[in-house]
Amino acid sequence: MLRFAAARWISAYQEHRELISTGRVVADGDFDPDGPALRGVVATDGSEAIYTIVTPPLSADSRRRVRLPGLLAEARYRVESARPGSLGPSWLSPYWLDQTAGLDSDAGTPSYSGSLLREAGLDLPTFHPDRALVLRLVRVDA
Repeated sequence: MLRFAAARWISAYQEHRELISTGRVVADGDFDPDGPALRGVVATDGSEAIYTIVTPPLSADSRRRVRLPGLLAEARYRVESARPGSLGPSWLSPYWLDQTAGLDSDAGTPSYSGSLLREAGLDLPTFHPDRALVLRLVRVDA
């Protein structure tokens, strides 16, 4: 089981190696120890981005907004996600997260404006402590 999971993550890294090595590094959430921490990399042309959101070590029963810095305000982005089954109870999962497809999926998921994602962000419950959620955003109006 662990070997299969490791192989999947290695494959995902190899698939996105260029973006990870050449994109612009962004971060958010460093000043709030009770909120999720975000690290990401955004393509220099704004065509795609990958973010990792880590829930705080102590799980407070609250909802937070997670802003995704570095996106183009005028663009629209499709959100894909990879999340562990242990992220939290399914009934806490927000609508936008339930509608995402897996990483590298061409499924017809909703798209959001870059300005909405940058300024207002996405609603995210804190879920269980110390869990990671990986989001990939792909520009759909290029």
